[in-house]
Amino acid sequence: MTDLIFRLNDLIQAILACKARGGSAIIAAGDDPTAVIVRKFCAGFGLPLCESGDSDAAALDAPLHFISWRARHNGSIDEAGRAAADAGKDIATFFFPMTTWSPAWFLTKFPDALTFNDWSIRLSRDTFMKCIDTLFDLDPAPPFAAAKQVLRRNKWRTFRRFPDIHADTRMEALSPQRSKLYGSIIKDFDTVAANMPVIRKVTDALSDGASRTQYRRLFSGNHRMHWESYFENFLYGPQYFDCVEYQHVKNILNLGIYTGEEIPVFRDQIATDGCIVNVDPGGDSCLPSEIANFCKDHEDTITFNQSFVGNGEEISYIAKKTGEYVVVDPTRSKADGRAKAKSIPELIAESGVDKIDLIKTDVEGIEEDIIDQIADYAAANRCQIALSIYHTEEHHWSLPARLIDALDNYLFFYRGYSWARYEGIFYCVPAECRRENPISLRLVD
Repeated sequence: MTDLIFRLNDLIQAILACKARGGSAIIAAGDDPTAVIVRKFCAGFGLPLCESGDSDAAALDAPLHFISWRARHNGSIDEAGRAAADAGKDIATFFFPMTTWSPAWFLTKFPDALTFNDWSIRLSRDTFMKCIDTLFDLDPAPPFAAAKQVLRRNKWRTFRRFPDIHADTRMEALSPQRSKLYGSIIKDFDTVAANMPVIRKVTDALSDGASRTQYRRLFSGNHRMHWESYFENFLYGPQYFDCVEYQHVKNILNLGIYTGEEIPVFRDQIATDGCIVNVDPGGDSCLPSEIANFCKDHEDTITFNQSFVGNGEEISYIAKKTGEYVVVDPTRSKADGRAKAKSIPELIAESGVDKIDLIKTDVEGIEEDIIDQIADYAAANRCQIALSIYHTEEHHWSLPARLIDALDNYLFFYRGYSWARYEGIFYCVPAECRRENPISLRLVD
């Protein structure tokens, strides 16, 4: 076992396979906060697990060794853990991206949210609701009848005219905080109604049932439907890794990185001589130590271009305290500075890479400025795309529609990675790259 474990279903399969053989496991995790997930899953499924530094570990003939990727690269793993990594047994190196909304983020906060029964796993919706209410300290929702009264009449008229549009009336009466977390994307019903032909066009172009179901829920889904989507993808993900065919990816243009949680998984998924070209105005300044150390160890294949991406013109920006940079309209907001926003052809030329096989974006809405460049490059080079489309409501239909129009013989997919409308990714995969997905586990509820 040599591949990086970054999906929960891969972790489950490793545990169950070891359990089926009557085995046990040792874990070397250092200060990795996500190790709580491995410990919880092993305990839940009844797999004996010892810490690498425990006295019992030396005497335990464990066929499976869990090694924390984070601990190995931040120096917190102990000598016993390093020895286990060289023991010649099955090594399961785990790395669970800790971006907000991710299953790992959720489970480190609520490790008891899951229940186990020998060979099955369960997360109930009621438990999930209680966890989120606890996290955000939200008041209980008002009764349905009270919520219904606050809806304006013109919204009901919109529903009757456009049966594709529905709303969870319960959500309309909630506090702005809860509505932001849970609600449908519908804020301006007239705009959505006016764009229904484009929304239907995007829906019809999607290539699988899961994509169509999740995409429709953006416009017609209530909060429980959003949670349903989150549950369906809970064991899978994370972002950028669901629909891309990585056996056809050598070089990646990674636009927008912030903490770079995707970089180790990118490195694991592509060819050893492949390159990851990271572009972010903050460079590598926001990377946690373990990812920064890893990138330095692989600086020949992981590069950073400290630039804004755009159409080649100068832009104004503000620098947030978090280390993020946001492009602003200087006539509306006070800017911290100005810089040239480099085009995608410029960035690829500067990288020295001959061909990009995957373009991933999370550039805080600048996707609108570069969508034509992405489409042109993909049409000419048949690369795959993982495009963030959630930064504005209009982007949910305008950006996919432009790619659908521009790309021939491509397959299109949509996946959401939160329990609201946020973190939605539109995938574009050349038809010649696609393979049938293997059978995988389902989360029991």
